Order: sequence, then structure tokens, then C-alpha cells
Amino acid sequence: MAYYRLVSVALDGSTKTSELVFVEQVLAQAVEISAFPNPSTDVLNVQLDLEATIQFIDLLGRVVVEQVKQDGGVQFQTVSMPKGIYFIRTIAGATSESRQVVLK
Repeated sequence: MAYYRLVSVALDGSTKTSELVFVEQVLAQAVEISAFPNPSTDVLNVQLDLEATIQFIDLLGRVVVEQVKQDGGVQFQTVSMPKGIYFIRTIAGATSESRQVVLK
């Protein structure tokens, strides 16, 4: 919690003070990602501890799959996806977290 006020000084030396303003800092909750098995061959499980949007992103930055996780986890079927390196990005409010995963 913090308070502030501004004091502006004009060219003639006169000052003007603003009203007192209260600022509350809201800390973003960290997103914990668990992705397994990694490397994966046909299914990738993603577990989170809160509601979030989960994106499966290729190395070109394209979102391949996107799901909103409500409870528990999300299971991505990866058997038909090209093999290689991908990123799992979770977005929960103002917080974002990424993990690298490998498809074999």
C-alpha cells in the first residue's frame, strides 16, 4: 500500500499540489505448469493449479492449439502433430508462463 501526491512547479516559481492518492499494489499469482511426459510421443498432459488459457505454440510463434482449463488438467493429442520443439504457454489474468516441450 502506498500514497503519493504530485507537486508541480511553474516557470514563475509558483507550485500546485495534487490531492493525496492511495495506490494498492496487486501482485500477480504465479502460474505453476506441469507438462508430462516430456518428451512426448502421442499425448501431452498439462496440469495447472488455477484457471488459465493454455496455448500450444510452434517455433514460428504460431498457436497450434488453444484451450481454456477449468479444473484439473488438459490433455493434448500430439500423435498427428509434426515432431519437434514446442512451447506450452499459460495465460492467467496478467500472468503468463511458458515451458518447452518436445514431440518425438
